[in-house]
Amino acid sequence: MELKINKAQQKIYEEKGLWTEKTLLDYWNEAVEKFGDKEYLIDNLGRRYTYKEVDRQADIIAGFMAERGLKAGDRVSLLCPPRNEYAVIVMACFKLGVVMGGFKMRIGGDEWVELVNRMKAKMNFCIADYRGDDMRVFMEHNSALLDHDADTVYIGPPMDDTNFYIDRILEEKKYDRLPRPDCTSNDVAAIIFTSGTTKGSKGVLLTHNNIISSELVYNKMLGLTPEEDKMFMPCPLSHAIGFHHGIVANMLYGGTLVLLEPYRPDVALDMMEEEKCTYSMGATPFIYDYLKLMDQGYKKPSSLKFYVCGGAPVPYKMTKHAWEKHQLIVCECYGSTESVPHVIVPPEKAMEMEGKWSGIAMDNIEVRIIDKEGNDVKPGEEGQEISRGPNVFVGYLENPEDTAEALDDDGWFYSGDLCYGDGEGHIKISGRIKDIIIRGGENFNLCEMEAAFMGCPQIKQIGICAMKDERFGERACGFIVPENWDDLPTLESMHAFLRANDVSKWFCPERIEFIDEIPMTDSGKIRRNLLVKELDRRLAAESPEKEA
Repeated sequence: MELKINKAQQKIYEEKGLWTEKTLLDYWNEAVEKFGDKEYLIDNLGRRYTYKEVDRQADIIAGFMAERGLKAGDRVSLLCPPRNEYAVIVMACFKLGVVMGGFKMRIGGDEWVELVNRMKAKMNFCIADYRGDDMRVFMEHNSALLDHDADTVYIGPPMDDTNFYIDRILEEKKYDRLPRPDCTSNDVAAIIFTSGTTKGSKGVLLTHNNIISSELVYNKMLGLTPEEDKMFMPCPLSHAIGFHHGIVANMLYGGTLVLLEPYRPDVALDMMEEEKCTYSMGATPFIYDYLKLMDQGYKKPSSLKFYVCGGAPVPYKMTKHAWEKHQLIVCECYGSTESVPHVIVPPEKAMEMEGKWSGIAMDNIEVRIIDKEGNDVKPGEEGQEISRGPNVFVGYLENPEDTAEALDDDGWFYSGDLCYGDGEGHIKISGRIKDIIIRGGENFNLCEMEAAFMGCPQIKQIGICAMKDERFGERACGFIVPENWDDLPTLESMHAFLRANDVSKWFCPERIEFIDEIPMTDSGKIRRNLLVKELDRRLAAESPEKEA
């Protein structure tokens, strides 16, 4: 597996101490030594694990993997919702030098087979029972379609007589700590798969140094301390937010990670109150749910200081509303799986920036805004955001073509996101290049259009996509989940809402469709490609040709 690391940048990172010889296992061992009796993991199944307890369980699982023939550099897959076992298995992988690749729970069988084959995973961990579904049926069917042999290990109480259950392994196996694995800090530690909103999922290769440098700076920018802070994580742990900022960031500073499965906003607020969580992080839909409940009288968690919002641009109205009504700081952060959040609004600057900016570049990260020719744009002009730093990934799994397109030879990652800056370090993410429609030669940002309807009483959720048009090229179609199916919004009522809020009528879509649920990635991004497919289906169904 060839990694794309710019040697000149590597030298700079090493000279500055941003990349060292320490691996994630070294940091974990230090955390266990320093915080051994402190709780590291709490989930809503009533289980509370200290650092020492997680360490011992990880030793046993790592020993089991070694007994089955796995060694440093081998790969395993993990299909599990946010539960304590997820983090325990990650630590076991660190102990053996095995590379972990986590999958979203909504993955289809064909995609699972394709990605596991691409990984050549030698062991596949999977939850045995997921919300009443027997996942053994899924695994037995799809494992038979793999092009290589691999063990399957189930997570949860044993459901049959096989020994390959985590609970049974932890009960029956006793392993001493394994020797330090034969891997370096510049070897791949994890494969995080992208959401696949426009193309198939890509496996993002991240080294120990990538992950460590990212999370040390993240913790510093947020001012996190082991004495004061505890995190509630609503996101899947297979996603960059859950893996980096949940599992890894907490163990780097001695924090406690609180998990909930299945996710419900009211239960989340109750759990944050009960556990005295001081901060949380996730995409916009999560904080939207919390604020809506609190507006309706639900109690704000008494210890909650701030919410870090990533995954999509944060509407200014949300930031302002959260602070003025609930004294909750919402600070935006920006990044991607390939360049894990590298722009952030520090909590102490949140109200000063007032939602006008997505943040400033984190320490040691370079950010440029370029035009289509690759030239830096002037302050205030929109262009593509690119970044370079010790956190930036080292390639896509078995995909040199996409690697060459996204990561240049000088170490710059081309995000595909639009933004502008003020020339003084402030950056505002304005949307994806693919989130722009061109109507009659004029660009319209779909994220901004959606944000304009925040607070609209008839609209629970809206997702806007491009609609082909012979005259204008493209128009905007809004898919709406209504607050009340007996009181549906109309284009006229939506125009009235915009007028009442002094927003241009051009922020309104030109067609609306109603839907039960907006398709989203696990990280909270709208899957516009699926909206386009659904629109095409509906248009085809009402076409005269079909009726004839």
